[in-house]
Parts: sequence; structure tokens; C-alpha cells
Amino acid sequence: MATGKLRHLMSTPVTLVETDPWPFTVLRCTAHLVRDRQPPAPFALSLRYSLHDPFAVHVLLEAGTASVAWTLSRDLLLCSLLGRDGMGDVAAWPVSRALGADVVRVRLGPPGVGAVIEIAHAVLSRWLEVTRRLSPVGEESRHIDWDVVTRILLDADTG
Repeated sequence: MATGKLRHLMSTPVTLVETDPWPFTVLRCTAHLVRDRQPPAPFALSLRYSLHDPFAVHVLLEAGTASVAWTLSRDLLLCSLLGRDGMGDVAAWPVSRALGADVVRVRLGPPGVGAVIEIAHAVLSRWLEVTRRLSPVGEESRHIDWDVVTRILLDADTG
């Protein structure tokens, strides 16, 4: 890996913050909107993973004064590092390039209509490793307070 690329990866802001009571990690980086016959457009991307919602990654895309929020499955992003995953309005897959860094493309919205964004593969992979340290794959449900979930479901059923 070239020194410039390594410096860029090292400087990508990844934070692990302990809060009461939920640990979380945030990735802030530049991603790109992929558009037909136009150069990719850069925008600010934030990914947030919290043990409060251990199966999900909360995504915030910001360009100028506009922002869009999505919630994705952490498993979808983990699987997208190796191959295509997802269905319906969300899909993600790796793309290898002859020149430049490999990326992960994420489609948000229906095929042919939704936005396709690119995130540097190495940056996403490194951040997902932090999420795995917070909660290894397969252990997410141990962070859920099942008594609270049961109460919410029972309250919804009687309301």
C-alpha cells in the first residue's frame, strides 16, 4: 500500500466512546455518490454502531445543508466486504478497481432509482472490526434487554 493511502486510512476518524450505559463507535469519512456518466460526487458520511441497537448501523449522509438518514444491518455491511448482499431497497457489494482503492458500493432505495454510494473498502473494513470488538458476530442479542422488549410488545398489544 502506498504511504499516502496508509496515511489517509490512519487519519480517518474512527471513535470508540463509552457512554452510560451504551458503548458505541462512529466512523466519519468522505464517501462518493455514483452517478451515470458523471464523476462521483463526494459527501460526508457518518456510520454509528451502538450496543443499544446491536444489529444495526445508523447512516447519515450529508451534502451541504441536506442530509439523509438510513438504518442498515451490520451483517449486510460485514457480508458486503466479501460479496453481494441485501435485497429490496438496500444492497451492498465490493468493487475492485484496476487503478485506485477497492470500494464497497451501497445502494439505498429501489434498483435503478435509489442512490449508490461508495465507501473505501479498507476504511469500512477497519471500522467494522471495531464494531466486532464491541459485540462479536452472534453475540448481539446478549446486549438486548429482553424484559423491556417484552413490556413494549405487551403494551402495544393492549393499546
